[in-house]
Amino acid sequence: MNVNMVKEDTQKMNIQRKIHNWKRRRQRARSLRNKAESRRWKKRNQRHIPVWGIGGVLAAVLLLILVGTRATALFKDKVVEIDLIVQDAQMYVGEEKPVFTAKVNCEGDTSVVLDEETDYTIQDLIDELQNGSGYTLESDGDGSEVGEYPISAVLTSAVSTPLNTDWLDKVAVHTVNGTFTVKEIDKEHEEELSKAAEEAYNQPMLALTFDDGPGKYTAKLLDALEQYGAHATFFMVGKNVPKYPDEVKRMLEIGCELGNHSYDHAQLTKLTPEEIQGQVNNTNGEVEKAAGSPATLLRPPYGAVDDNVKQNVGMPMILWSVDTLDWKTKDANATIESVLTNAEDGDIILMHDIHEQSVEAAIQLIPALQEKGYKLVTVSEMAKARGVKLENGEKYFGFWKKTE
Repeated sequence: MNVNMVKEDTQKMNIQRKIHNWKRRRQRARSLRNKAESRRWKKRNQRHIPVWGIGGVLAAVLLLILVGTRATALFKDKVVEIDLIVQDAQMYVGEEKPVFTAKVNCEGDTSVVLDEETDYTIQDLIDELQNGSGYTLESDGDGSEVGEYPISAVLTSAVSTPLNTDWLDKVAVHTVNGTFTVKEIDKEHEEELSKAAEEAYNQPMLALTFDDGPGKYTAKLLDALEQYGAHATFFMVGKNVPKYPDEVKRMLEIGCELGNHSYDHAQLTKLTPEEIQGQVNNTNGEVEKAAGSPATLLRPPYGAVDDNVKQNVGMPMILWSVDTLDWKTKDANATIESVLTNAEDGDIILMHDIHEQSVEAAIQLIPALQEKGYKLVTVSEMAKARGVKLENGEKYFGFWKKTE
């Protein structure tokens, strides 16, 4: 082969190799440059959170937690807490079911106004709860079967609705259940009950009853009854009750009995069935509003009763066996003499607490009758002691021992 040709081929190969190597170097340099620029771009666009920034975020979170906790504490401090605690009750099978009760505990400022228009305060709410208003006490136990049954307090809508709306940031009422225990009567207790019933039956007793009130002298009469541990029954005129709510409430508190004497002293025998029911129901409503419990007995004005009245009063009707005529004589001494001369064991005595002379007579009669050995009881207490079950629509004049 020609030497010149070989040399020429060799030069071409060297040139091609140099060109190839140059292209590789340029491609590699371009690749490296692209990677470097990519790193620089990422570095420029990457968002770094400095150390102080992380600390700031944590501090902000902690601050929010502390503020929230403090706000909650302030809210709790502001809200007045009321506890409505249902009291435990118990009985033996066959006994009369007890009346459930609840007590009220409260801590906080009770002068806080809940209603600006009426100046209704938290203390007013507490007073109503203490009077038994604003809730009902319920239990599945009826006393017929042995066991333990929860007693729960259920707030009425008149209380629960504003508690969850207008009063939400001012007051809260928490209810605590009680327990109603019904026990199986044992021989020992049965003997005790029998003995107690016999003693109660044989105890000489009288029922003082007062009509037409409450009035301005009723409080003084209640003072005397409480002083001597005596009970009486008050047959109240419905329209008078709102004028003396404290006296009506106190009657129940000291063991007296609440009676119904129509709303405006109407003669029931002259009324329609609807009117009779209105007279009774309206009075019971006023009594319950004042004392937390309605009347349990009724005395028809003037003692006027007929079949229409019997069918529509819906309550036992209590008349009397000793009429002092205090409304007529208005003489304390005459009233005292009438009672001391005529009253005997089991009698129901008629008086009126709207007359000052009648109240003065009663204040002297209470200790005098006790000194003669009489226990002064309510009408229902005397009926129970004498083994009489009071029935709606029936008339009762007294509760005397059975004669042999």
